Amino acid sequence: MNHHVPRYLRKNQLPDYETNCIEDWETKLNKVVDETLGQNMTLISGIPPWVQMYFDEIIKRTSKPVGEVFPDFSVMVYGGVNFEPYKTKLLQSIGRKIDGIETFPASEGFFAFQDSQTEPGLLLNTNSGIFFEFIPEDEIGSEHPKRISLKDVKTGVNYALIINSNAGLWGYNIGDMVKFVSTEPYRLVVTGRTKHFISAFGEHVIGEEVEHSLMKAAREENIHITEFTVAPYVNEGEGKSYHEWFIEFDTFPQNIQEFSKR
Repeated sequence: MNHHVPRYLRKNQLPDYETNCIEDWETKLNKVVDETLGQNMTLISGIPPWVQMYFDEIIKRTSKPVGEVFPDFSVMVYGGVNFEPYKTKLLQSIGRKIDGIETFPASEGFFAFQDSQTEPGLLLNTNSGIFFEFIPEDEIGSEHPKRISLKDVKTGVNYALIINSNAGLWGYNIGDMVKFVSTEPYRLVVTGRTKHFISAFGEHVIGEEVEHSLMKAAREENIHITEFTVAPYVNEGEGKSYHEWFIEFDTFPQNIQEFSKR
């Protein structure tokens, strides 16, 4: 998408075209830091874990919080993943409060965006050449799942998002799960991916539940988490099968057994 940004908008945008074309992430990250240090960065946009790596490198080079390195930095635009697991660490790296705007973009279209700093959820973009349909969570994977239109959605229910667009997609499952928090207007939150669930033993744990549980335990133990992943361990012999958590801590728990229990 960056390759199609109009030339007249590039004069106040970094990184430049050549840096954006670098495929190796580590090489690109260092070049981005080279370009932006010393510049008047006011808005920074990206996927939270990638932005965190950028912030870490800024702090490593300057020994200062990002908000001090860029004193006019006031807005962060983010999307692509649930922001909550990364929020505390990102704000800590900035060193002060800034405004944030969440978006719900994809290769297939621009679906929703945050239109309020006080109301929860993202406003669904209903007038951009996309006809939205939704499959209730309990019908995902069935041979003939029921697809409902926007007028029939209910708040608090997880749906797989299906799109029909004037770009040529028809009944296309983008792979994201959403849940409406309001229907007047239509505001939603992204709760995970249709394939991001664990059901090795029939437990059917979805991404939203994993993230909620981890963040609750982190708050109760007053620790910060940088990144994590969860996978099932299936014991084919004696003993129980279980979920295995691999967690990168910013601050390690004083009592890892208690954290693990939580």
